[in-house]
Amino acid sequence: MPMSRKVYQIIRVRLPSPTRIEETKHLDDMTEERHFLYDKEKRDAISAANVKIRAEVKKLCANFVGLLVAKPANIERIAKMVSEASARLKAIDAALDAKLCTIAVDIGDKTKGEEYEAMAQALEGQMLGEFLERLEAVAQKEKVPEASRLALLRLCDAMKEWNVLDDQDIDEKIEKYRLQFEHGVIKPVLADIKKEFASLKSEGAYVDL
Repeated sequence: MPMSRKVYQIIRVRLPSPTRIEETKHLDDMTEERHFLYDKEKRDAISAANVKIRAEVKKLCANFVGLLVAKPANIERIAKMVSEASARLKAIDAALDAKLCTIAVDIGDKTKGEEYEAMAQALEGQMLGEFLERLEAVAQKEKVPEASRLALLRLCDAMKEWNVLDDQDIDEKIEKYRLQFEHGVIKPVLADIKKEFASLKSEGAYVDL
C-alpha cells in the first residue's frame, strides 16, 4: 500500500516598504541626508495596509521556526486576501502592490518521519502557547465574560486552521478544549495546559516560535 504523503505550503507575502528612500545626499564624512519616496500620509497608509494583510494571512497559517505554513486548501483564500490588499495599496499609489509567493514542501508519510514529528511538536507548542496566553488573562476574572468565552471558541477555530498537518492528536486536543470552553470551564483547562506545555519543553520537543 503506498504511503499517504503530506504536502504543505510555505507562504510569503511581498509587501512594499513605506520608508523607501528616493534619494540620499552625502553631505560630509559624518552626515547623509535621506529623502523618502512617499510623504508621511502615504507612509502611514502603506504601514496600515501592510499590518492588515499580515494579520489576515497569519490567521490561516502556522508559524514554523519563522516560516508561515498553510494548508493547501487555504491557498485560494490567502491569494484572494493578498489580491484585495494589492488593490488597497494601489489606491494609495498606483506603483504599489502585494504579491503572494508559495513553495510546496513534501514532508513524506503523513503519520511518521522526522520532519513530520518536528512540525507536529512545533505546532503543538504554538497551540499550547496561544491557549496559555488567553487563558491566563481570562482566569483572573471571577466570572468568565461571555465575550471571553466566545473568543476562546474562535481561538479553537483558529487553531484548527493552524494545524496544517491535520494531525489527529492535535485536533482531538482542540476539540477537548472547545467542549470545556462551551461550558465555561477555564481554570482546570489552564492547569492542564500548563502541565502539557512544561512537559513538551522538558522533553526537548518544543520549538520556540
